[in-house]
Amino acid sequence: MYCNIKSLIIYGTSDKGEESRTIDFKTGSLNIITGSQSTGKTGILEIIDYCLGSDTKPSDKISRCVDWFGILFEFSDKEFFIARKSPHEGNSSELCSLSFGKKVDVPKTQSDIVYNYKIKDALKELANQLGIGLVAFGKDRHKISLRHSLEYMFQDYDTIDSKHNLFYGANKNTFRKKAIIDTISYFLDAIPENELVIEREIKELNAKLKKEEELLNGIKEVTTRNNAKLDYYINKLVEFGFLAEDTIKEILQKKPSRKIEFLNNFLDNTMKTEFKFENKNTESNGFQKDIDYMREEVGKIDEDIKQLSDEIKRYDRFIDLQNNYVSHSQKQMGRLKSIELYPKDYSEDRCPFCNNVVETNYTNVELLKDQIKNLDNNINIETTYYNRELTNRRSKLENKKKELVTTRKSYLKELDSFIEENKKLKEIQIQDYKKVWFLGNVNAFLESYVEPKEKKEHELKKEQFLIEIEEKSNLLSPELKEKRLDNALSEINAEMTKMSKELNFEYNIEKAFLTFDNKNLTLNVHNLYNDESVLSLSQTGSSANHLCLHLVTFLALHKFFLKHERPVPPILILDQPTKPFFEPDHAENKDQEDVEKIYNLMFKVVRELSPNFQLIVLDHAFLSDRNKYSQKTCELFEKYMLEDWHLGGKLVPDTWISEKITDN
Repeated sequence: MYCNIKSLIIYGTSDKGEESRTIDFKTGSLNIITGSQSTGKTGILEIIDYCLGSDTKPSDKISRCVDWFGILFEFSDKEFFIARKSPHEGNSSELCSLSFGKKVDVPKTQSDIVYNYKIKDALKELANQLGIGLVAFGKDRHKISLRHSLEYMFQDYDTIDSKHNLFYGANKNTFRKKAIIDTISYFLDAIPENELVIEREIKELNAKLKKEEELLNGIKEVTTRNNAKLDYYINKLVEFGFLAEDTIKEILQKKPSRKIEFLNNFLDNTMKTEFKFENKNTESNGFQKDIDYMREEVGKIDEDIKQLSDEIKRYDRFIDLQNNYVSHSQKQMGRLKSIELYPKDYSEDRCPFCNNVVETNYTNVELLKDQIKNLDNNINIETTYYNRELTNRRSKLENKKKELVTTRKSYLKELDSFIEENKKLKEIQIQDYKKVWFLGNVNAFLESYVEPKEKKEHELKKEQFLIEIEEKSNLLSPELKEKRLDNALSEINAEMTKMSKELNFEYNIEKAFLTFDNKNLTLNVHNLYNDESVLSLSQTGSSANHLCLHLVTFLALHKFFLKHERPVPPILILDQPTKPFFEPDHAENKDQEDVEKIYNLMFKVVRELSPNFQLIVLDHAFLSDRNKYSQKTCELFEKYMLEDWHLGGKLVPDTWISEKITDN
């Protein structure tokens, strides 16, 4: 992946006349900017980091006199210019300008800069250009971004010889350190470039697989249900009396297709000859007419019986009245007899009231006597007649009622017989209807029955999806990732160990070797005293040793990134790599040798990785004294020296500021 910095541009505030300051870098080469303290060397690293999305602005003294910071990048076939607004207040600004093309016209002044992006969107464009794949990391599955690739680009003043932190900024932010640990496997080519694409494809394949499995399960359920229905219908043939139980045992053992054939043949034969509902309906209608007629006759008899009962009751009342009359008359006669008003057998010569002999024949007396006799006779005659007449009539009515009751019982018996016969006939009809309904269901089932011929097709699709899922899952398998990571680390470890032999590293013994611990972001030195001895970065003594380990680690990482075309900008910025050798406790002669070896290693790596790798060194050292350093080293230093700020040069012109810029 080719990506180098062509230029760094800072744009002064408008009160400075809209001036700009440009540093042009050599691509695919070593760029040395040397100078004394407080010249702004560290600001170069801070500006590049800020333009690439850092939340922290460059030092305050630089930010206060600069309106915009800009970087011109050169990619394989195009240029990218990104400028970011200087936050005069606060830590950062989201205002950003991005332009790209075959050849970009870099704005000459800050008034020429057009704000057209937010910084996060500009970084996405750069990430796409770098070819950062669709990969996620961590439990929350965050996508890897351009910022993650920049962790291998910077070694600032505080980090370059740190014994605790190998990576820039990792000591200040635990989340940042965790992100480096989580993403380094991707940059070391242990995770596929398109991991998220593969994950999405696996998800889609799983969805398709699930659909096929559901279809197959549906086919299985339909087949099972159909087979159960076939057996159910065949067993029902016995229940409805179409077949004997012994005849279906063999049929039930046959394949579904044979059962289908059997039922179709059975229907063809049965539906033609089995039922004659028209005659049975006529017969049923005849019974119903008889039932209705008998019920009507019984109703008439009930009416006649009711009328007779009413008549009998009326005669009973008459008889009661007659009896009451007779009884009352008898009581009156009894009273007359009790006072012997007249005797029953009295003589004509005697008084009927006093029974005395009368000498004179009184006509009235005779008449009274006759009347009394007539009255007595009439009472007896009338009473006897009416009693006999009423009793005879009532008896006739009672006899007629009994005849009607007998007739009614006969009719009811016959009616019950008709009802029972009709019920039996209806039961037969219902059973016939059930049979027809059953046969209709069988016919409907047979017409809708479809043999699931596509089952084989779905099984083949399912098998293919399983194979594809397995193949893609293998690309993401932890075992494969671990194997690829081990291979990458082995390659990097060998390169680090090889390069460390070219430096005055204190632990350069024949059997010793270095290993990069990607899980803890540190370095270990092995086999110093025995096969089991291990020293971590923090245990390797002086800051000179720490610097050597930092240097070989990042040079080895960039060699790996370029060799395997990883999406990491092939740019390494080192802030004062000779820092430990200008401390008071270092011997001058020893320091010169250490410094020279460090630069010679950088010269060598740049040549090996040319024309893709860009190394930017910001340093106090100035290797021009041929009495201290070799002729070749001095010549190479001068060749790669971009600017010398020992004689008054600075990052920010003095005309822009009224006070010195603090620099480490």
